[in-house]
Amino acid sequence: MIVNRPPSSISGLRILFFVVALGAVLAFILFPFSPAAADLKAGDRAEQTLVAPEDLTFESTVQTEARRARAAAAIEQVIELDPGIRDEQLTALDTFLRDVDEIRESGSTLNQQQTSFRDLGQASLSDTDGVIILELTGEEWTSVQQEARRLLGEAMSESVTEEQLPAVQEGLRGRVASGLSSRAAAAATEIVTAFVTPNVVLNEAATNAAVDAAVAEVDPVTVELNEGEVIVRQGDIITDSVLEKLTTADLLETEVDIGEVIGVTGISLLAAAAIGAYLLYLKPVTLASDRRIVMVLLVVATVVLAAKLYLPEVLPDSDRRFLMLALPVALAPMLVAALFEDSPFAITVAAVTAALCAFTAYYLPEAPGVVPGRPLDALALFFGYFSGSLVGVFAVNRASALRQYFLAGLLVTVSTAAAASAFVLLDPAWEAEDFLWVSLSSAGGGIFSAVLTLGAFVLLGTVFGVTTRLQLMEFAELNHPLIRRLQDEAPGTFHHSVLVSNLAQAAANAVGADALQARIGAYFHDIGKLAKPRFYIENMTDGVNPHDELEPAASARIVSDHVRNGMDLARKQGVPQVLRDYIPQHHGTRLVTFFYRKAVQAGAGSVNPEPFRYPGPKPQRRETAIVMLADSIEATVRARDDKSPEAIDFVVEGTIRERLQEGQLDESDLTLRDLQRVAEAFRTTLRGVYHQRIEYPAPTEAEEAALQSGGENRPDPFSNLT
Repeated sequence: MIVNRPPSSISGLRILFFVVALGAVLAFILFPFSPAAADLKAGDRAEQTLVAPEDLTFESTVQTEARRARAAAAIEQVIELDPGIRDEQLTALDTFLRDVDEIRESGSTLNQQQTSFRDLGQASLSDTDGVIILELTGEEWTSVQQEARRLLGEAMSESVTEEQLPAVQEGLRGRVASGLSSRAAAAATEIVTAFVTPNVVLNEAATNAAVDAAVAEVDPVTVELNEGEVIVRQGDIITDSVLEKLTTADLLETEVDIGEVIGVTGISLLAAAAIGAYLLYLKPVTLASDRRIVMVLLVVATVVLAAKLYLPEVLPDSDRRFLMLALPVALAPMLVAALFEDSPFAITVAAVTAALCAFTAYYLPEAPGVVPGRPLDALALFFGYFSGSLVGVFAVNRASALRQYFLAGLLVTVSTAAAASAFVLLDPAWEAEDFLWVSLSSAGGGIFSAVLTLGAFVLLGTVFGVTTRLQLMEFAELNHPLIRRLQDEAPGTFHHSVLVSNLAQAAANAVGADALQARIGAYFHDIGKLAKPRFYIENMTDGVNPHDELEPAASARIVSDHVRNGMDLARKQGVPQVLRDYIPQHHGTRLVTFFYRKAVQAGAGSVNPEPFRYPGPKPQRRETAIVMLADSIEATVRARDDKSPEAIDFVVEGTIRERLQEGQLDESDLTLRDLQRVAEAFRTTLRGVYHQRIEYPAPTEAEEAALQSGGENRPDPFSNLT
């Protein structure tokens, strides 16, 4: 029977699936499409500051056309005098004068004549003007007609434009011959005023030729953009000229560049493969779970997505506020370190996430004009993110107290600020104020990383089935219901478990294993004995051994059942899986040796060892392997009468050698050097437990007399026990 055997490692197929899935998610996040400026048009307001992604030189059609339009507008129209208009107006004047003659000679009444004057059309006369003309003598009227023809001919012989017309009409009075009476002069002026009209026409051919010549003299306008130069600032209105610059810089390009897609996909797969390579070659047992692999994918992808959304909002950093450092990139590796307690894997995650976030800031495929794109800037960002993540990993690895998370936030801040400040000094334009902003921004990143790690630590641990150290601390005390039952119902087993926990903790510390987990796991490793505590030698306080009446096979079955019973009890009491693993793994697949050998001695033939074997599995981690060794060694030393240092050394070395030969340690991560350190820790601890004591001399006669005199009036507490 196999009890809850955990996977020994992560399969290659699962790792391949993880790499492909993570690569696909990262490629989707970094996909070079939907640029931020793609929907801009003239008249819109820029939503963010956009800069040139590289040095550009181009001929500006917009600015060239604007300059040519100004040159064309500066050309005056070519106009010419049209003689035909003068002749037309003189003919019209003659017709008008004949009509007036007819009215004057009609003999009609004054009212009829005035009505006729008002109906003359182009030069209709008012009643006042009509009366003046009617009152003129024949000689005066003849003079008026002659003067009107002369005035009109003279005025229309000159160029008269629409703009000049009022001035020419006003100047007619000054041109009237001096010999006319005032009445005749007024009549002649009034009549001619109506017939003076513009007499020039536009020479389109000449005008167009002049415009073309002026336009031809305008050279094309060349625009130069330097890398990082601001094209438009956030909030500014987009003009045609700005739109042209954005188009030329490919900031309005909506088509997908297949080269960029392949490049981003390749980078995403390489990043995923870096994490996958760690899983493939080191095969950490703590990650041998689909849910935990998914959690790593989500954590890495979330941080990269946050960088994709956040960095365009704070870049370019024209105000030198270094707000990009406030991004909590350390969150991903700190979570991995806190949940899985695997620092090397967390460092791998730190390097990958720092590189991807720095790449996101440098490339920003959704808005390639946002960041100046200097390689030094991306390098500074990578080292700032990575150094902060690195110290954060070591600060929270196996953290069991809240203060360690606050310390982690402080260390992330200091490390990030130190790395970023080093690159600030490489910038010729650095100022003392820069270091203040670097510190403040780094503090934001450090605090956010610590707080988010602490919050996500509990949430993700619950969702993805990871037992956190804070949860383990709840089981570290000896007041858990199962441990209290062990004290009351199986005190010998309890005492044994405490000694095993001390041995395991010392050995785990010696090899850098999880001492807290080993100590707590040792508390629970024998709780299955609660089902039948009197069937185990350490609890047989009355000297009665129930196995004396049983067959060896039955006894072996009862003894091995404490593994199954322990698993059932632990599961019902909500003991985490990481602690439940100690119950079956502390015996591995070993034989119940005492009863197997007893069966062999009692049997006539060979005995099948399988019914006498513990269900297993073999220890899968260093901690469970250490508890296996501690359990066997403590029981053996306790059973021996000789507890001298030499005897203890013999038991320690012999037990470890025996477990190696049995292959029980093959699936754990313990090395031979680790086993040497474990043995030394066991020897030191056991010598402290079973150290020699001095034998006290017998009481003196004075002491005996004092005891007798003082105890005469005291009752004997043991008098009723016999």
